[in-house]
Amino acid sequence: MAVDRAGKSPEWDVGYVEQQPPAERRPPPDRPDDDAFPSRADSRLAAAAANASSGEKHGRPIDESVRNGAGPESDIPEFTPEQLAELRKAESDIRGLTEKHGVRVDYTSHPIDPANALELNKAITRMAREYPSVFRHVGIIKVLDSHRMGENGSGPNALGHTIHEGQRPTGGGEIEPGIYFGQSHFTDKSTTDLEAANDRARNWNISGTAEGTLYHEFGHVIENRLRKNSAIKRELTGELRSAGISVDPDSLVVAFPPGPQAVIDGLSRYAATKNTMEMIAEGFSEWQLDPHPRPIARAIGTVVDRYFKDEIGC
Repeated sequence: MAVDRAGKSPEWDVGYVEQQPPAERRPPPDRPDDDAFPSRADSRLAAAAANASSGEKHGRPIDESVRNGAGPESDIPEFTPEQLAELRKAESDIRGLTEKHGVRVDYTSHPIDPANALELNKAITRMAREYPSVFRHVGIIKVLDSHRMGENGSGPNALGHTIHEGQRPTGGGEIEPGIYFGQSHFTDKSTTDLEAANDRARNWNISGTAEGTLYHEFGHVIENRLRKNSAIKRELTGELRSAGISVDPDSLVVAFPPGPQAVIDGLSRYAATKNTMEMIAEGFSEWQLDPHPRPIARAIGTVVDRYFKDEIGC
């Protein structure tokens, strides 16, 4: 069983998404739980509930220090004037590109390590160049403190959160469509990368770096458009089937067999914790980060590029 960052072994490995119960609490293979085999109608209901959500979150298992009231804001360092100048330059440099697409960037309202900002710039440049017709729908790319992340429907352990066009956050705050990053996770690049490596080692997610989190959240912008096109969903269903993953062709809910365990084994635990939207976002992240993506990521990336990649010079 996984150990959270507070060093405790919870009965459930809790995250900001619904988790799979531990293996000892799952129905045995020869006595399946009827609820584990959703009908197509059930799948559509699940998809409708997912579509009604306020956005997609990308996070880590809950940190007990945050749960007990020692919020992450106490960990925000004091940046030197030189670091703030570097951060302003990184922000200014990327705005020269993003504003051509109608996308605004704000790193400085809630400062982060300028080295992480450069990682974000790398990923943003690539997405704007390779997927410009999707990128122009992002809205804003912004860093928020934990209070504001809570208002947009996520929480202090969320690395990133995406609000789509036409959505309103569940937290009740007014927030515009965009990709948002939790400040406390990106104030020191060495810590960001170490925690990302730890997450990857225990198969929690594959995309906890600054660059990877941008790809994950941009994957949500793509999947939000993909899910509105029946022809693309049918093609993705076929590609995933070739990778050993059966999904409902309408809702894209993972079917039994093989069920979520195949997604855990073939991508990450986070990819299987909530809904197919997270599987697509994690698969897209691996497609961007890994020169040799595994079959699920390759299936997702192949379909995404076929329909959404329209590379231009920037």
